[in-house]
Amino acid sequence: MKPMTIPGPQQVPGWVIRSNDAIERLYLVVRVSLVWLLFTVIGLIILGLGPASCAAADVFIESRRRSRQRVLAQMWKSFHHEFLRTNLRMVPFLLVQAGAGTMLWIALNGLGPSVTSTVMMGVFAALSGSWASISVSMIAVVPRLRRQNLLMTWRLAILLPGALPVRAIAVLLALLLWSMLCTVLWPLALLAGAGTAIDLTVSVLSSRVAQFLEEVEQRQAEHS
Repeated sequence: MKPMTIPGPQQVPGWVIRSNDAIERLYLVVRVSLVWLLFTVIGLIILGLGPASCAAADVFIESRRRSRQRVLAQMWKSFHHEFLRTNLRMVPFLLVQAGAGTMLWIALNGLGPSVTSTVMMGVFAALSGSWASISVSMIAVVPRLRRQNLLMTWRLAILLPGALPVRAIAVLLALLLWSMLCTVLWPLALLAGAGTAIDLTVSVLSSRVAQFLEEVEQRQAEHS
């Protein structure tokens, strides 16, 4: 007697697998975004922004190793552990961002003493603010950078955007375009804004910066 066979394709089509993966990723991004928003509010926004971003980045990094994520539990563990350390490491760069934002506002409103000084102020504000933003992003998405001592983290965060200029510019442009889109579609920003931005930053910076740090440590070990 021949075994009964079930008609239909014997393999799942590739587009079905890709669609399922995309839906799973979108679901993860939405969950991370909502928990990120919750933890940012818990940290009174200013103190919660950095640790919440680190917690979200840790979830996205871990998601590349295993599929199922307990987002709330994982992010709370990271948020609680990274709260003080992350804020200490990000403070100088956040102050630079605040100063750059103030100078840029002055320049855009033409409040400088002269046209030349106003233009120079605007250029300097844009460059320093962008550099500080990349430094903060690297601290957020590279656990290896966060684990360095305080002075070493500051030093590396200042130097790394210049050491990896293509990656730095790519993530800066991606975040700028995504921010512009989120200002137009505010429901999108609420549901997936932060999660998508952090996931993009992890994809562009995390593994490459970690690899670069490993190469630097190996060279230092060879010369010691």
